[in-house]
Amino acid sequence: SMALIAVLLRHLHPRQLRSAPTDIHLASGNIVQPDIFWVNPNSNQCVLMPDGYLHGAPDFVVEILSPKTSAKDRGTKFDLYETHGVIEYWIVDPEEQFIEVYVRQDGFLRRQGLYDKTQAFTSKTLNAVVTLSDLFEEK
Repeated sequence: SMALIAVLLRHLHPRQLRSAPTDIHLASGNIVQPDIFWVNPNSNQCVLMPDGYLHGAPDFVVEILSPKTSAKDRGTKFDLYETHGVIEYWIVDPEEQFIEVYVRQDGFLRRQGLYDKTQAFTSKTLNAVVTLSDLFEEK
């Protein structure tokens, strides 16, 4: 996660990038805790409320898979992020060294692609090319 945060900080302001453990209260009453997320400062989709919690979906979410969380990150959390308006969602598998990228299109999170450690992709949120060799060390 540190390598991922380092790459993201090249493109996002440190005060706008957040990581777990930070609860986000979604409109459906569900509470999620993304591994890493970003809220666009010009967005009113996710706001800090007087109760001290963020309410609404972040613009950008990263979940890092583990054997314990894989099904939830790909299933329940994916559905919640899609329903509540996340714009870009990355599912990162550190063991297999790939990132699956989803972007909002026509109201749904559509798969942009699955990228391995030898590839790069353009992130709409970052407005930049992400080179996966920067993230994954050689095994």
